Amino acid sequence: MKKGINSNSLLKICGNNEFAMVDCVKTYGFDTLDLTVDGRYYPFDREPWSVVKKHYDDLYLHALSQGISFYQLHAKYVPFPDYLFADYFNLLKRTIRIAACLHCPILVVHPLVFPLDKRRNLDEQEKLFNVTFFKKLIPCLKRYNVKIALENIYDWDEKKIRLIYVSQPRNLRNYIFDIDSPLFGFCLDSGHLNLAGGNPANAVKLYGERLFAVHLHDNHGATDEHLVPGRGTIHFTDLKEALRNIGFQGVCNFELKEFNPETDLPALERF
Repeated sequence: MKKGINSNSLLKICGNNEFAMVDCVKTYGFDTLDLTVDGRYYPFDREPWSVVKKHYDDLYLHALSQGISFYQLHAKYVPFPDYLFADYFNLLKRTIRIAACLHCPILVVHPLVFPLDKRRNLDEQEKLFNVTFFKKLIPCLKRYNVKIALENIYDWDEKKIRLIYVSQPRNLRNYIFDIDSPLFGFCLDSGHLNLAGGNPANAVKLYGERLFAVHLHDNHGATDEHLVPGRGTIHFTDLKEALRNIGFQGVCNFELKEFNPETDLPALERF
């Protein structure tokens, strides 16, 4: 398995410079850069497509010259009600085209979460909305040869973590079953699952060959700390064994609050 690192982990070292991030990935021995495409590094949502395409074509060529690839991109996440409008749908289609420019096969997307409603259970309505929304992206995914990995996530309620339907892998699996397309699979986020009291190794077994992407970080089960694996309470030895058992050929991607090469590299190299 190859190892990657998320661009947000490199902000202190590289600032918002995507080209510098590629160089950093090379310097510290990672194989891939997981680039978060949300506009904080480059205004991909405001420039004409011809300008955006040239930027990412150039970034791909720079990465290629360094022997670095893009295995997964992370799409912008927007809260309710922003995703109800065409702008967000079109933004995702543009992000899929960016993935194609970078020769990146996987786009990680957060499921769309309804606001808290204490009067009734909205799980089924939320699932139906997500399934309908993502099915509409299938023609674009086919055209640009990109797959989507839906990530297990949580939500917020008055600045506190709120566990939701898709916090549990077995429930997220229902989304994928109902979308019913080989272009959709799973992104397992170890830290998010730990917050939900889940076992990442069991999630790997559940997802099997539909596991497209893995986000690795640790916490103590209460807040989303994005620690280096081994500094929280997650059993990563079991997770590694589970990935080997299913023959996972993707990238183990580290999502750290702040990558410090001096203190973090020895721990990451043990994974």
